[in-house]
Amino acid sequence: KYLYDKRTNDTMFLQSLRTKPCIPVSAEEEIGTIAMYGSYTFPLIPRPVLVNSLQVIAGRIDEGLAPYINSLPRCLNEIDGALELIGVCHTVDLRHIQYMLETIYKQFTDQMLTPNDARLVRNCILKLADLLDYTDQDKKKEASKQLKTLYLPSITDNKMFPSTSLLFVDSDRYK
Repeated sequence: KYLYDKRTNDTMFLQSLRTKPCIPVSAEEEIGTIAMYGSYTFPLIPRPVLVNSLQVIAGRIDEGLAPYINSLPRCLNEIDGALELIGVCHTVDLRHIQYMLETIYKQFTDQMLTPNDARLVRNCILKLADLLDYTDQDKKKEASKQLKTLYLPSITDNKMFPSTSLLFVDSDRYK
């Protein structure tokens, strides 16, 4: 109710919540744990961690994107409409992929990716390719407007770099 009331009166507040860790998700696999208080029972989120709206999907997520993108806990499904006001989506979109690549880049600045993170980056790039595989030119233009600088791995040293500083080797003269 609080978020619905804020939607018309304070859109700046809702915008600020998009980047703040304020949504609880489980740090481990959710197994339907419940707690009792008197005669009341309520669901628990095992090992809760607060994340921002770009790290949560209200629907099913691809396995290869965890732990950077999480599913909304089942006990919060009732309020997913309110969480949409602060940016929670039902499917992974370009903003999520961009956020994930940027987060990995910040963690590994000037360092080689670990094998697990290299696998995550690969999955992320494959998902990005799926999302950009539009046949409609208008959708392609809209998608390109959404994208800012991407952070991608280099082939030679397995480090992340801004896409603006990478060279796509598509000719023999660069080899």
